[in-house]
Amino acid sequence: MSGTPFIAAVLGHLEPERAAATAALPDLAGVLDGALAAARAAWPGVAVADERFGRQVAAAVASLDDVGFLPRLRFADLYLAAACADGDAAAVRILTARYGAELTAALRPLRLAQAHADEVIQRVWEHVLVGAGGPPRIADYRGRGDLRRWLRATALRAAYRLLEQSGRDVALADDDDLAESDGGPDPEIEYLKRRYATEFRDAFHAALAAVSPRERALLRRHYLDGLGVDELGALLGVHRATAARWVAEAREAVFDQTRRVLRERFGVADADLKSLIQLVRSRLDVSIERALATRDDGG
Repeated sequence: MSGTPFIAAVLGHLEPERAAATAALPDLAGVLDGALAAARAAWPGVAVADERFGRQVAAAVASLDDVGFLPRLRFADLYLAAACADGDAAAVRILTARYGAELTAALRPLRLAQAHADEVIQRVWEHVLVGAGGPPRIADYRGRGDLRRWLRATALRAAYRLLEQSGRDVALADDDDLAESDGGPDPEIEYLKRRYATEFRDAFHAALAAVSPRERALLRRHYLDGLGVDELGALLGVHRATAARWVAEAREAVFDQTRRVLRERFGVADADLKSLIQLVRSRLDVSIERALATRDDGG
């Protein structure tokens, strides 16, 4: 194995058992040296020392269930994150320019006033790049999924905190296209959204809390880390078909729990429940992503 400072830094920042498992990976030197070269080529104006990037990669490897996922880490994103965490001005400019519009788009369905939206974006960048009484949040990025999805989740968390502080409630599925059909806005759906907004939000949060920690972690990695079934399968050491089935089962568990809570806890009438369930089903992916983004139970 090559004894480059970068590889030595990665292994040196891992616990002995994890370092040994990592060192035993096929062609580790080729994977890591290639990743370093590709990351530097991706951001030619950004400089991160070998030892520093090695520490960032080691933190990512330490977070993995299976070190065999190492070659699939988003090394270019990790490199940019390490530079931003260290306050590199070029990296910060790249990050804000590349993802600023993405964060604005993530908040658009919440229909915030422009002043609120601007405040949320400012808080996100402060949280991500400066930190509040601690290291900048971007130091926690682990590269399992793409940086865009990670920043989107951070923006949504900040948005919901701001809305809570201002006393405003937003239903989890409060998207413009929720009420749209081929014929335009559906009056029944509009009524149900207004009538059951609080119940729907609370039921969805209760459903997400009721599923198993394993299912919740799986959904987080799929929706917030942006891992597809191929990446999930590699991360968890199972075939992609198994990973796909697990994701589908976790989604269905959230759906079933939401339906049960709406009926049993909130006593939603059967006639309304049928339409509400159609609403939940039609936007389940969006609602799961947004609900997960408001939780701080890992990742």
